[in-house]
Amino acid sequence: RPLSSNSGADAGAAGLRVLSPEDNLAHLCLHLSVSHGLRGLMWFCDINETLMRLKPDMDLFVRIAGEFRSEKAVFASLFYVRRVYGSRWAGRALAAFGGFRLGALERKTCEAAFNGNENAAAFLPFLLAPAGAAKRASLVFRSVFARREKSRARSLARSAGSAVRAASALKEILLSG
Repeated sequence: RPLSSNSGADAGAAGLRVLSPEDNLAHLCLHLSVSHGLRGLMWFCDINETLMRLKPDMDLFVRIAGEFRSEKAVFASLFYVRRVYGSRWAGRALAAFGGFRLGALERKTCEAAFNGNENAAAFLPFLLAPAGAAKRASLVFRSVFARREKSRARSLARSAGSAVRAASALKEILLSG
């Protein structure tokens, strides 16, 4: 569904499959807030240009943000794009979210990250990522990586032949990352 045969961009006119303006905007907003902690002028510029040049359908855009439970991240990005550029386009996009607002902790953390606080920027993914994303990532990590590491540790312990060698092998695995 996200790929349309013609998004109105030159690439779409050439028959290439590209993200629709609405999906592209959602991607840019998520990437700015969750991956880059509201830092990086290029991302602000890309969002503003996407709003101005591609003129995404705001109702569809808000629906897409809702489908992916990413309203917080998208809203935060648009808020700061409006602040950086004084962009009426970002203002219109924010208005499309109706009465949606960020909570106090989210607002304060976004503001600190925007102002250069590295700790706040590192914390943004946990606050703004789509609901349940951290839990899903944790489950995937534990079920995929932890099992493999435990299995490796067990096989090393068997081949080591002693508890001391097994403990040092486990320590080596844990320290190697």
